[in-house]
Amino acid sequence: MTAIFFALQRRRLILAFAVLLSLIGALAWQQMNRQEDPFFPYRYGQVLVEWPGADPAEIERLVLNPLEEELAQLEEVAEIRGTVRLGVAHLWIGLQQHIYDTDTAWDRIRNAVGDAEREFPPGPHAADVRDRSMDAHAVTLVVTGSDDLLALLDAARELRRDLFRLPEISSVDLVADPGEQLLITVDPAIALATGLDARSLAEQLAASNRTLAGGTLEIEGRSLVLDPGTEFSSLEELRNTAIRTSGGEVLSLSQVADVALTPAQPTTERMWADGQPAVGLGIVFPPNRVNAVAVGEAIRALVDAVRADYAPLEIREMFFQPRWVEERLSELGRSLLIGVIVVALVLLVFMGPRLGLLVASVLPLVTFSALAVFALGGGVLHQMAIAGMVIALGMLVDNAIVMVENLQWHLDRGRSRREACSASVRELAAPLAAATGTTLAAFAPLLLSSGDTADFTRGIPIMVMLTLTVSYFYALLVTPILGAAVLKPMPDRNQPLIESIGTAGRNRLPPPCSGARHDACTVTGQPFPEPVAVARLLSIHGSKSITGRHELPRGHAHRPLGADGQRPGRASART
Repeated sequence: MTAIFFALQRRRLILAFAVLLSLIGALAWQQMNRQEDPFFPYRYGQVLVEWPGADPAEIERLVLNPLEEELAQLEEVAEIRGTVRLGVAHLWIGLQQHIYDTDTAWDRIRNAVGDAEREFPPGPHAADVRDRSMDAHAVTLVVTGSDDLLALLDAARELRRDLFRLPEISSVDLVADPGEQLLITVDPAIALATGLDARSLAEQLAASNRTLAGGTLEIEGRSLVLDPGTEFSSLEELRNTAIRTSGGEVLSLSQVADVALTPAQPTTERMWADGQPAVGLGIVFPPNRVNAVAVGEAIRALVDAVRADYAPLEIREMFFQPRWVEERLSELGRSLLIGVIVVALVLLVFMGPRLGLLVASVLPLVTFSALAVFALGGGVLHQMAIAGMVIALGMLVDNAIVMVENLQWHLDRGRSRREACSASVRELAAPLAAATGTTLAAFAPLLLSSGDTADFTRGIPIMVMLTLTVSYFYALLVTPILGAAVLKPMPDRNQPLIESIGTAGRNRLPPPCSGARHDACTVTGQPFPEPVAVARLLSIHGSKSITGRHELPRGHAHRPLGADGQRPGRASART
């Protein structure tokens, strides 16, 4: 409490801090990291093992079962689903919902897969553990403009290297990669004449295609690097490779076989864009670290800069999530603005213009200040965070309403502004803390829960609790300062609409007395009206006093009221 009173004595510092924090929040609304949905931990992944030509029953017995037995022993693993097809085993793995250190969990899974591989027979390929299967492509680009899939693949690979110039990009995946295979077709007649078969031809090509270090040669103090030229750098070099026949004759490969680079067979996946063959690039953004809208604009700028280098091929956008992020957050921002306006109108209607405007002015201060704290703490703006701000709108004004009304009550009773501020803060600090604490406690289970659903909705309790906490401190520090500057004593102020409705029956004037002017008037039936109503009655009828016939409980005293509606002095008690 002492710290609060110390802060109230430095009004300019408190107001400057509140305005500065609000400006930071307004700037954060435009510049902070943003995405459409919250990020999920990597709790789901896959393990793929290829065994070309193997029977599904054999793969299940020799590959799938050892994998499942090793993985089932890990406490981090909650679910395993295995599928076997011709030549491949596939496992889908789900981690426990309470796990957030997923990197450590997947390291243990890799170790378990390695242990299972020791039991594999010869033939299966190395297991492929994919722990980033949940990554979604934020932008998908396609390269079109040719029926040659290999030309499209080369262009897509080059574009992929260009995209990595942007540091904000996490990864770029090839979508509908046609693959490559080197097809060497030997004419049976030529093979018979030369005595070559597929095995001998493959052995000679393998011996000619080696990556060897040539070393260096020192000549008269000069060092020369030797290139042995033992690997193929182009199809033309491969076609000109010398092949020795069974009869000892040396021929070029092109004389005995046709050499071609073709898409891989059998076909696994293909993509078409507007009816044309295409190869795509899926761009993944790092989670919770970038402004998706800004990165999307940077990608578009880069693609426009290099588009001419790929002509006559075309680069198109097939999917562009930053556009939907901007539209979604803008829609929620408009909802937040509409909510602020509606709350402000309700305050004006039910509290009157002066009190209503004062409380309404706290709305943007608290909202933007809470957003500033959220951004400075590393928060990411997404639809759940904005939804939490919208939900908190109706609750963040409660503390300010109570504080403003109490300030006005003290001012109406003749206290100075400083006294009214001190008294209001002293009286309301603890009750408002209790009221705010109970509301925060209601959202605590949402904040502390774990799992996929909790990860998706956690932005709501974070923003609600943060906004309510900021509103409490602003109610104790900022609202009294603003109220002392704006409010003024109004003992006879007009009642707001809702208050006038509630007190209409209580302040109804009694029926007039007979006659134009009287020295006294008698009111029977109900207890005496309020002093203000008595004064109005005296002014209407010109009476100097009013006598009321009513019964008081035993032990209570009664004093007559004068023409001013006040008790002039002591009177004898009648019971």
